[in-house]
Amino acid sequence: EALRTMMARAAELAEKRNQITHSEWAAGRTPGTVTRTKTTAKVNRGYRFELTDVSAEDLGAIADDMKRLAWELQHRFAF
Repeated sequence: EALRTMMARAAELAEKRNQITHSEWAAGRTPGTVTRTKTTAKVNRGYRFELTDVSAEDLGAIADDMKRLAWELQHRFAF
């Protein structure tokens, strides 16, 4: 059960990582942020454009979650 929970967390973090990696970034709309932009065009959904302000703390929290999960996996299952 612990492994399933960790794998679910890993999948969620992988999605966040993909959003960070595959989005375009611009100066934030408010001080202390950057803006993530994502544009998609799909037959069923049409054209979509998303803007999301992200702070350094938000990005740091994702990185911290990744480090924590990696540590837990290594210490629980590596040996």
